Amino acid sequence: MNSLQRFIAISVSIGFVSNLYGYEQVIWEQGLDYVAIENVKTLIKPSDEVEDISKAQLLTALTTLKFEPKSTTGAFSSLLSSEEVKPLFSDKEAQVLAENIVTTLQTLDENQVLVFLVSDSRSAFFGIGDETLYTSGTIYLAGQYLYLLVAEAQVDIQKKYIRAGNSVSNLRFASAAELRGFKLSTGDYASSPNHDWQLQLSDGITRVSQRPDWIKIDLAEYAKQSTKTNIAEMHTEVPTTDAGIKNNKSTLIFSAPVTRRVSQENESDIEIRLEKLKKLYLQGQIPEHIYLQKVKDIVEDI
Repeated sequence: MNSLQRFIAISVSIGFVSNLYGYEQVIWEQGLDYVAIENVKTLIKPSDEVEDISKAQLLTALTTLKFEPKSTTGAFSSLLSSEEVKPLFSDKEAQVLAENIVTTLQTLDENQVLVFLVSDSRSAFFGIGDETLYTSGTIYLAGQYLYLLVAEAQVDIQKKYIRAGNSVSNLRFASAAELRGFKLSTGDYASSPNHDWQLQLSDGITRVSQRPDWIKIDLAEYAKQSTKTNIAEMHTEVPTTDAGIKNNKSTLIFSAPVTRRVSQENESDIEIRLEKLKKLYLQGQIPEHIYLQKVKDIVEDI
């Protein structure tokens, strides 16, 4: 058997994409991230014939989805505003999902859905330091609707692993090999977990079973709204001369400059204090409740 034949034999026996979490078919995998097909019995999908969806449609829908806090109670109440809204997926995550699910979404059997875990690096406190956060869930099509059930929204998989009671070889961090055996939830169809966040609704996006973590997107309405927005933007005239500005006074809105509440010198000092505090916490020298309280105290001093 030559090298090519050996490679083909091995590929056929194990699959071109390794089955990281035991799903019947993994269609994409990178690091801990994956997209896979899951057979489900407890979820009753609408039997409407699936309509065609383009990668551009899917990408637009994913990049505009947002989530927000349901309340501001708890340790982070002074750090998060009740109006704070975050994109559910980064541009990178949306691109990865759109590329890897657009074709498969339209060919799934009635008892099949797509499950996913995607991640990206995001800034921590006030842009200080970066951490990799993960989002997981289930996605499927029915008629002109794209259904999305989000199980975890931008979570630290290290903390999830340790809080689940798993032991680690390192004092504080699980190794890559240990994390590869840890599976984040991709959604509970029977009941809604007690998340401290909810998916944001807008035109064309409604809740499924009144759940904050499960939505359906009307792709036809969504495309219509996007088209209207694009047309409005194309017909908006931006005056480029003094005369133009005078003639368009009534339609222009000028934003007053925002006064910085913290001087550059004080901001630098705050960043240093937060960075040192985070380092102590990550090294295990202070417990989490002390870390959170100290961060709260520093923020309140601003």
